[in-house]
Amino acid sequence: MESRANIENWLRTILIISILVVTGFIVYVTIFNQNKPYINFGLLNQGGQMGNYPNQVEVGQEFSLGYFVDNHNPNIQDFSVRTYLANYTTSTVTFENGVEGGQLLNVYNLTINNGENYTSNPMQFALNSTGLNFRICFELWVYNQTVWNYLENSVQYIWLNCTT
Repeated sequence: MESRANIENWLRTILIISILVVTGFIVYVTIFNQNKPYINFGLLNQGGQMGNYPNQVEVGQEFSLGYFVDNHNPNIQDFSVRTYLANYTTSTVTFENGVEGGQLLNVYNLTINNGENYTSNPMQFALNSTGLNFRICFELWVYNQTVWNYLENSVQYIWLNCTT
C-alpha cells in the first residue's frame, strides 16, 4: 500500500513538472522568440527573375527591368522606389547613402501592408549616349511618420556599357 502511494506521489510530481516545463516553453516562444521585422527589395530582369541582367547595350536599345518589395515590417506600409541613371565619373552609389549625383528617372509610390508584397511590371530603359560603367539604380525609401527616408542598404543596381 505504501509503495502505491509513493508511485502516485512520484507521478503527480512528474505531471506538475511537465506542466511547468510546457508552460515555460510556451511563454518563451510567444514573448522572446518573435520574428524580427524585415523588408525584401530586389531587382528583376525582363523575365521577372533575379539575375541575368543586361550589361551591354547599344545607344537607344530598350531593355526591361523591374523590382519587388516584400514587406514584413508592421511599422512600415508606405514605400517609394526611385530609379536613377548613374555615371561612374559624376555620381556616387553607396549602400549607406544610395545614389548621389545621378539623374532621377522616376518615382513610384506604393502602399504595401505587413505580410504583403508587390512586383512591378517591367519598365523600359534606354541609354542615349555611349560610355562605360553606367548604372541603372533602384532605391527604396520608406515613409516615417512625416518624412521620406532612404532605407539604408537598399540600393539595387546593374552596370551597363553602351556602344554604337
